[in-house]
Amino acid sequence: MIINDNDYTKVMAKIDGLMAKGSKNISKEELEEIKQLALAAQEYEQQKYALVSPKIH
Repeated sequence: MIINDNDYTKVMAKIDGLMAKGSKNISKEELEEIKQLALAAQEYEQQKYALVSPKIH
């Protein structure tokens, strides 16, 4: 779970490190880890940068 920008930065660095291995050199477990980390990062981004609909008067 990502609760702040520091956590987010660590998760993104972990994703980058795993992806740098290349698709031919990554295990199924690492691929699943990337998926889970990416979903956590996406959830954090959606909460942090939530778009608010404009109010129509």
